[in-house]
Amino acid sequence: MHLQELKLVNFRNYSEPTCLKFGRGVNLILGENAQGKSNLLEAVYYLSAGHSFRPVKDADMVNFYSDYFRLEGTVKCDSSKFLLAAFFDGRKQFFVDGIKKPTVAEAVGKLAVVLFAPEHLLLIKGSPSLRRKYLDYLLLQVHQKYYFYLKQLF
Repeated sequence: MHLQELKLVNFRNYSEPTCLKFGRGVNLILGENAQGKSNLLEAVYYLSAGHSFRPVKDADMVNFYSDYFRLEGTVKCDSSKFLLAAFFDGRKQFFVDGIKKPTVAEAVGKLAVVLFAPEHLLLIKGSPSLRRKYLDYLLLQVHQKYYFYLKQLF
């Protein structure tokens, strides 16, 4: 599975519609400070997990000059291809191949992403609760029903 294309509209500092294409192998994201490299990674993560990897609300990811954001990712999996989209205008909506999903849980896990950020070093040094939370996220990508079980606990 890999992300072939990503479209961002009004997401963080991406005020103009932006479309990026990714190759099958390693893709390098280079740029000066404050150019949107982390925001790009956040958009990919959002499509995968249904939320940011940062401790923010969805409304915080809307570009300052807009009242909504939209993310679209073309995902190739084996011989098939599908479009995964997220839209936020005060409420969160997810779509798979243009079909609106009634819950975020039904879209989570369609795109497998593993993020390792500098703060993840706390997984080794920090409390067991951080490790459990990280493992919960990884399990969400493998077993979609885990999302429902996890939501029942909280």
